[in-house]
Amino acid sequence: MSQWKSRLHGYTQDSNSETKGSAIELAKDGQLSLDGRNQTQINQAEDLKHEQSPPQQESQETTPGSKPKIEETQKTKRLKEITVIETKPVTAASSKEVREKDFELLPIIKEPSDLLRVVPGLVTVQHQAGGKADQFFLRGFDADHGTDIALFVDQLPINMRSHAHGQGYADLHFVIPETIQTVEVYKGPYFAEFGDFDTAGAVRLITKDSIPEGFVQGSAGLYAVDRFRSLQRYLTLFSPTHGDVETFGAFEILYDKGPFENPINALRINGFGKMTWNMTDNSQLKIWGSTYYGRWHASGQIPLRAVEEGIIDRFGSIDPSEGGRSQRHNVFIQYSLTPDEKSQFISSVYFTRYRLDLFSDFTFFLIDPINGDGIVQRDNRYLYGTDTRYNRAFMLFGREGLITGGIQIRVDNNHLILGKQTRRVQTATVNDVDIFELSFGPFIQLELNLTDWARTVLGLREDIYRFNVNSNDNPEIPIEGNKTDHITSYKANLILNPIKNTEFYFNFGTGFHSNDARVVVSNPSQATLPRAIGFEIGSRTRLLNGRLDLAAAFWYLFLKSELVFNGDEGTFSPSGSTRRYGGEFEARFSPFPWLFLHADLNLTHARFTNGDRIPLAPTVLSRSGLTFRTPFGLEGGVDIIYLAKRPAEETGNVRVDGFTRVDLGLKYRYKNYEVFTVVQNLLNTKDKEAQFFNESRLRDEPAPVGDIHFVPGNPFTFRVGFTYYLTGLFDGFRI
Repeated sequence: MSQWKSRLHGYTQDSNSETKGSAIELAKDGQLSLDGRNQTQINQAEDLKHEQSPPQQESQETTPGSKPKIEETQKTKRLKEITVIETKPVTAASSKEVREKDFELLPIIKEPSDLLRVVPGLVTVQHQAGGKADQFFLRGFDADHGTDIALFVDQLPINMRSHAHGQGYADLHFVIPETIQTVEVYKGPYFAEFGDFDTAGAVRLITKDSIPEGFVQGSAGLYAVDRFRSLQRYLTLFSPTHGDVETFGAFEILYDKGPFENPINALRINGFGKMTWNMTDNSQLKIWGSTYYGRWHASGQIPLRAVEEGIIDRFGSIDPSEGGRSQRHNVFIQYSLTPDEKSQFISSVYFTRYRLDLFSDFTFFLIDPINGDGIVQRDNRYLYGTDTRYNRAFMLFGREGLITGGIQIRVDNNHLILGKQTRRVQTATVNDVDIFELSFGPFIQLELNLTDWARTVLGLREDIYRFNVNSNDNPEIPIEGNKTDHITSYKANLILNPIKNTEFYFNFGTGFHSNDARVVVSNPSQATLPRAIGFEIGSRTRLLNGRLDLAAAFWYLFLKSELVFNGDEGTFSPSGSTRRYGGEFEARFSPFPWLFLHADLNLTHARFTNGDRIPLAPTVLSRSGLTFRTPFGLEGGVDIIYLAKRPAEETGNVRVDGFTRVDLGLKYRYKNYEVFTVVQNLLNTKDKEAQFFNESRLRDEPAPVGDIHFVPGNPFTFRVGFTYYLTGLFDGFRI
């Protein structure tokens, strides 16, 4: 069990903390990792490397084959000794981990969804601007607000089940981007630890425990429109204590008028605080809390014909009263214990208080030609649950293995209202329900080294759901009932490494996304937990001493039930089964120690099983660009995103436009002072972001018209900012 023994008996604290004695081989999220690869140690070594010396050659992502060297320092006293073995292995060619050093130079870090731009093949677009959740495109899915992509902050789920606006609604606005240390990417349903919404994939944002130096920052920008429209953002981060007790805090205020004729006046206020207590040499307690409040107005999804006929500007609106208010407050607690060199216990609990009042108008005067078709969707919920797992290393016929058993319990207790509104005044109630949704998800995963160059990862998961819906008052459409259902998911992965620095991956898995509780109880014949079945083969290789990283993957995904947009109600309803398949290609190249180039290409074929097109499914996505980090303080990057045209409805006769967007960012630091500038949409293209095809009617139109409705992308936007680093402010303050 040599790979499982601690180098010096003890427990490794997380990033930026003091090492007590030494380290047991733990994975990046605190779990044991096959082959003893410890991401915490790698994080520490990389951070020290950047702090102590000018930038050295490094890869853009943590990938198989990279072997950071042991780092020791006389100047830094926070870490006594660090033992680094190797990066944590991945299970699929499309899986990876992106660290802060790789995404901090992205041209735009204003919205938390900007962090997801580092995920190859994942594009986010604004759906209403302001504080509404973004729209996600991944692996042939227009996953709307998150129906087929599972999102987490640490172990805290972001997706909302049976949400007022859409199933799986994932609003990231409560996340302060600068508090994130790592972005973990898991594409496909191949991983036993993920259940609901993990069909196209899952993404986990890992929060920092502390930072080496705090800072205060302010920035302001202007939109290139023929009216004064500005945005402002103020941010501070700080780590008051280090040692056995680490603390970390952040506070953010953003105010954005947007480029629209009717200013959106978006306000976002965020707070985050975290404590990491290294209780003993082999136990640790993490506690963090966050609070978020947002409000905004919006111009909504405007009809293309109104812009082409000159009725409104592309930044105009038909109903300027759209928008909403939202808040989310979270508490997260995680306890980990490593009783010996072969085992580890980790338990997390979380609690969320959430509210949303969303005002929309998708069809204008189609249904009600007098008062209009405005709707209001209200969500008032408590979300809480646990994630507990136990890892145990073992030997089987002389081969090392790791078995993980876990259980995840989640409760969504929410009050939902769908009503009619005019200028944000509710005029009727369509339905008003209380929902209690409970899920119970035990899983087991086995990792085993079959030979020196082959390993397998097998998994089994069972998810049990209980839906209970009660109707309130006297709505137009009462919904009541209850139902219990379950689904079993299977995972099998084979990883071969017959060639140095090259791995081949063969993946199979089944997964699911749950359907809205209101649909489940009102239509017993509808699938409660539609199954997804996925396959993938791929390879990843590192050449030129790690300076060139190449990856390719070919995948297939079947989904039993698709969710399709209903413009009349502004909701998604279950539809038929679908098939998707495609290829993904990645390249990362560092020709010089200070320069990094990247390019991704994602091709997808998406159809219903009857041959119809899947509305809005992306077919071609690509991202490319470069980042640089000079030894004299100048850093920056260029990012190019391309989204091709795609079908707007089932026949494919109507298509929505794609776009190409170029963003640029530069920053320069001198001692404690840093200035930066960001240019979004450098070419000032008139792109359309969220787009839908549905019928609507303007006030003076005699009949409904089928048309594309879209949210315009931002024009050329220029932003400048200043950062002052609080170097030395908390030096010596240790607990």
